[in-house]
Amino acid sequence: MKEKNKVPVSIHLLNTNLFEGTSFNDTIRELIERVNKEDEFLTEAKFSRDEFGNFSVRLFYSHLVYPPKWRGFFDPILNRNSALRKAENVSYSFVCFVGLDENIFAITGGFGAQKVSHMMIPDFGLEILVRLFDKNSKVVKNIQDRGLTGNILGQTKFYRGDQRFSDENQFGKIFKQVQAELNKELLKETFGFTEGQLKRSKSACMAKDSFQINKSVDFDTMLTLISKLAAIMNKKPKFSLNKVEHLSKRKMQNLQLIEKLDSWAINILYNDCVKGDDPDVDFCHFKFDTFLNADLIQILIEKGNPIEVPRHSTFGDIVRLLKKNGDYIDDDELLFKASVLDRIIVSYDNDGQKLTSDSIFEHVHGEFTYENKTYFLMDKEWYTIRPSFIKDLNEECSEVLKYAWDNSTLTELFNIKERESTYNQKYLNKANYYVFDTITPYNIEPCDIMKYDDTSIQLIHVKKGFDNSIRDLTSQIAISAKLIQQDLRSGFEYIERVQKLTQKSKRGELSKQKFPQHGLPFIFKGKPPQQITFCLAFVDKSTRNRNLKDHINLFNSNIAKFSLLELRNTLLLMGFSFKIIQIKKE
Repeated sequence: MKEKNKVPVSIHLLNTNLFEGTSFNDTIRELIERVNKEDEFLTEAKFSRDEFGNFSVRLFYSHLVYPPKWRGFFDPILNRNSALRKAENVSYSFVCFVGLDENIFAITGGFGAQKVSHMMIPDFGLEILVRLFDKNSKVVKNIQDRGLTGNILGQTKFYRGDQRFSDENQFGKIFKQVQAELNKELLKETFGFTEGQLKRSKSACMAKDSFQINKSVDFDTMLTLISKLAAIMNKKPKFSLNKVEHLSKRKMQNLQLIEKLDSWAINILYNDCVKGDDPDVDFCHFKFDTFLNADLIQILIEKGNPIEVPRHSTFGDIVRLLKKNGDYIDDDELLFKASVLDRIIVSYDNDGQKLTSDSIFEHVHGEFTYENKTYFLMDKEWYTIRPSFIKDLNEECSEVLKYAWDNSTLTELFNIKERESTYNQKYLNKANYYVFDTITPYNIEPCDIMKYDDTSIQLIHVKKGFDNSIRDLTSQIAISAKLIQQDLRSGFEYIERVQKLTQKSKRGELSKQKFPQHGLPFIFKGKPPQQITFCLAFVDKSTRNRNLKDHINLFNSNIAKFSLLELRNTLLLMGFSFKIIQIKKE
């Protein structure tokens, strides 16, 4: 077989539960009708052969003609007859469907995956991996994960040697993509390669929403691979890759629950927006690296110009953009859904090529409590945490709170109707207190309130609510701690800038604060990290009478709890002390 007839293929599995059709052709017809309604048209290609054995095969393609984005840049200097004035790019894409027994697989090329990815099993490749290997298999080359908790949205890690799956299994992470190594025995006995097809003793595979072996194959070998993958999927998993349970849409019993969870999440978003609050969710496309590195992100508007969206926008930012543009309606939940959640956000590269496209709701990620159970919405899919992990998390937090609880440093009461800054100002001009709210040298706030004496310093960060927003606060505290740590080692440039910016503050009440004769650094000089305590102070927004130390089970945000543990570990490694303060309400 000529090499030009071989390519590496990523194989997807269609979620047939999303379609009414029961036969291969009926399902494909329904799928193509949906795609052609949503996007540009897919045209069916004709074959030179009619028989594919036990397989049913249909191939569709589309092409896009568009001017390169740079064309207009040269218009002012190009000759009138220059060919570049009329230059156009042509991009072809395809989707090939392969039916085998009850399953329908797909391979894609170009932008074909974008057209059908939302109809595929989102973790198909990972389901193959957990049936091939056990959890102690030392075969992992790299892993991409998504963070349910902590400050990291997502990351890809590459290993010098081979890593075990069990070494990476941790609370708060959902593994989305794994590259592993297949030895020759697996390649021959499990996937059907012959000795002549294998030039090396090992080949890597990439498992995500699809499964790909890093080998170029011809069409018939691809069909063989599909039959092998179908056989693997009939086996039981050897372990669970993630510590959360994915509510698979392939299971009929989950479909009704997923519908209820979608409705519940929409209702929460709606009620928060009606009250004028920013919903406690993250906002990003599931292809987060592509989305966050896009050159242009826009909200599409039916009648009018698209709205440009800055990178790293929050859900609240999106709502404000729609309000400013006059395209926001919240008279009732259905109008809110239509005017906000159902709108499409598209990202583009520098040539104007579409990179991602999904509804605003499909960009939402967050933790939701429904009927006293915790669920996570992540990358358009729902996950639930197994009760044992919530129990372990609460126990670990309770153990930390025994030693980190502080109810004496902040004694002023918090009016829950007022802003955090209003509370912080209660400590202005109090003996042994400073207020540095909004003082941000290098864009980093040292703390909201500082308390000190001859032997200790408390750097206190204040937050209203113990929810997902605690994750952002713990990130700010960790960054502030790194700058303080650097100052203790190399002089007090950062602390000096804190004092100078405070004295120049346009908020008169801050600028009037009196500093020691030798300056703010004088308070820090000679104090080891152990005498400096970073305090996470929060006021509970709930109307219930509860405190975190004694009633941790009544606080639902597992993201906040896990973020607290991560921060505590980070600070201890730096040598600092850590305290938790729950501010009492008026």
